[in-house]
Amino acid sequence: MQKKNTSVLQFVLILAFFLSSMTLFAETHPDTLLINSGREGNLFMVKAALEQGANINAEDIDGDNALIYASGKGHLDVVKFLIEKGADVNHKDSQGFSALWIASQHNNIEIVRLLIKNKADVNTVDKQNSPPLEFAVLKGYYDLVKLLLENGADVNHLSKHKTTPIFFSLMKPDLEMSKLLIDYGANLEIVDETGSTILNYAILIDLYDLAELLIKSGADINHLSKLGTPLCESAFKGNLKLTKLLFDNGADINKKCKSGSTPLMMAVANNHFEVVKYLVENGADLNVIDDYGLSALSDAIASENIEIVKYLIDKGADKLHYHSSDLDPLVGLIRVKNFSIFKLLIDEGIDYKSLDPKMLAPFITSIIEDGLQFFDYLLEKGVEINTVDEAAFTPLAYAAGWGRLEMLRKLIEKGAKINPTTEKEVSPVGNAVHWGHYEVVEYLIKHGADLNCNYVNIDYPMLSATKNSNFEILKLIVENGAKINIQNAQGTTALMNASKNGDLEIVKYLIEKGADMNLKNREGKTALNIAVENENTEIVDFLKSQGAKE
Repeated sequence: MQKKNTSVLQFVLILAFFLSSMTLFAETHPDTLLINSGREGNLFMVKAALEQGANINAEDIDGDNALIYASGKGHLDVVKFLIEKGADVNHKDSQGFSALWIASQHNNIEIVRLLIKNKADVNTVDKQNSPPLEFAVLKGYYDLVKLLLENGADVNHLSKHKTTPIFFSLMKPDLEMSKLLIDYGANLEIVDETGSTILNYAILIDLYDLAELLIKSGADINHLSKLGTPLCESAFKGNLKLTKLLFDNGADINKKCKSGSTPLMMAVANNHFEVVKYLVENGADLNVIDDYGLSALSDAIASENIEIVKYLIDKGADKLHYHSSDLDPLVGLIRVKNFSIFKLLIDEGIDYKSLDPKMLAPFITSIIEDGLQFFDYLLEKGVEINTVDEAAFTPLAYAAGWGRLEMLRKLIEKGAKINPTTEKEVSPVGNAVHWGHYEVVEYLIKHGADLNCNYVNIDYPMLSATKNSNFEILKLIVENGAKINIQNAQGTTALMNASKNGDLEIVKYLIEKGADMNLKNREGKTALNIAVENENTEIVDFLKSQGAKE
């Protein structure tokens, strides 16, 4: 009884399907019916649509037709039937995909075989200029790749990025795939838009087996891409195994890479000590200078790798391979606070005097960077403490301006001159006043600083204190002998500065200490004139009350 019911149910379902199909058939345009049936793999309805006059190459809004859909979905029987009925095997949709392209995309190898047999173009390209072979390699479809190659696929087709199919084997590394492409004539010297070959990329992504295969197959081992040679790349990556492979097969150990760097510099800059040792032991030139004037030792110092620095010096690296004071290694080390390498270079005999005879740049840098350890060490080494630099500053003037009181004390103890000896020097106390370092000013005064000295760059202490509205320092220097009415080259006085700034308290103090209200500057203006110009009414009223002339 149950079996009978099952048979009835099956009959009802078949009838329902037939009736729905007939309804669809009756209501749908034959072309649309053909396309939909091709996509669904319904051979019965495909035949019916054709019998009703459907165009076998009819396409939908995207340019796809029944053959393309059936090829992508893997409907072999439908594909075979459509081809037999004359479907265009090379029709392309709006994106440039043909039936063979779509079948390849889905790895429908039997359909690809059938399409090729029926003269489908194996080198068809989409709108991105990509052929089926490129995609098949990318996805790792080995059997499909082999089939395409056997039937004339262009193994050296150039994509829009100037790459060939073998480049796409890097996306899903497969040595057998690479061998297959090479066996079919893949050109290993093709250069993409970055200037790189397949070997350059194999090195960059650490594919040892592929690199070995490419080298054995004749790849250019010294090709210089925008990134460098393969050896530069392996050194940059720190891959010792690849570095050995390249060198053993003839890579030029000293060929320059990007910016004039060598493989050794690449390894040094990235702290790959084992690669550094291997390259040096095999003849790498320690003293090559790159486009920036730097050497391997420069890079080691910049990387703050004392182990590599020691090694390179021990192996004979030139300890002074720099060509401007801006690249002074000692200055750089002070800035990054690396005393161990700094001391090592000096202890190892770096010829710093040929770079900076008086060691002024490192010493001044130690003051500016507040590097007391460096400062003490250089002081101990006998740096010349009274030297004047190109900006007219002595080390003491720098220490005063930066407020380095401890350094200042040590300089004075070592014999630094408190006051300028020529008109071409900056006054230390003037610099300290200018930058508002009270304790430094106080210390310098105790040691004999001349408060009425004005040479280059910095104004008289009286004028600097009032210009910067520093009342505490002003009182300190006045109490210690600074002249109240001193004038600079423009005729400016301390009272004029205070009047301009609107510092009433300072104005009152200066008047109390004997400031001359009627002195004029080179423009013929008095303190009162200046107060009026700057609309400092309280000061105007006060000066008038004290007898200042209009």
